[in-house]
Amino acid sequence: LAAGLLLFTAALHADDAAGWKLQCADGAATVKGANGAEIFRYFTTKPEGTAFSANSTCCFHPFTTPEGHAVTAFAPDDHKHHRGLFLGWVELHGAADADFWGWGAHAPVKDHVIIGRSLTPLAAKDGAVSFVAANDWMAGEVTVLNETLTAIAHQQGGAALHHPRRAPGVIALPPPLRTTQADVVKTSA
Repeated sequence: LAAGLLLFTAALHADDAAGWKLQCADGAATVKGANGAEIFRYFTTKPEGTAFSANSTCCFHPFTTPEGHAVTAFAPDDHKHHRGLFLGWVELHGAADADFWGWGAHAPVKDHVIIGRSLTPLAAKDGAVSFVAANDWMAGEVTVLNETLTAIAHQQGGAALHHPRRAPGVIALPPPLRTTQADVVKTSA
């Protein structure tokens, strides 16, 4: 599957550039600034004590502005199935049909889950921190997609919009999905 490069502005603070910290533990990758403020977190498992109701968790939350305000929500009162910033797919057909976003109108959702297989921190390079998340998209016992998400967080110089005291940043997410079956995606005219 081909997908474009996704770029997001996040709270990657200028004074934190040399001191960003990445920790991969307990089903989450967390990036914090030198001052300890959380910039973003990527979950592969459901956080304890939440009312989250969807089958899969793999998502970014919180995802913050340069001022430190979260722009994502996780299981808000009116949408317990919503989870931060995530990748979903409505209709997959092949050896097993699956719906990883909708409500089962075009493909079943029962027993379909994205399983976080691993989180691997990468060596810091050129002031950036990064990690790789490997996830299996399962339809029952069948793996229909393999996701290898590489998240690279770094300060972005010269951006037009920024907080007066903090430099903006970029998170780059190269195309992450690979099908495990030849005929897996249904397209509609």
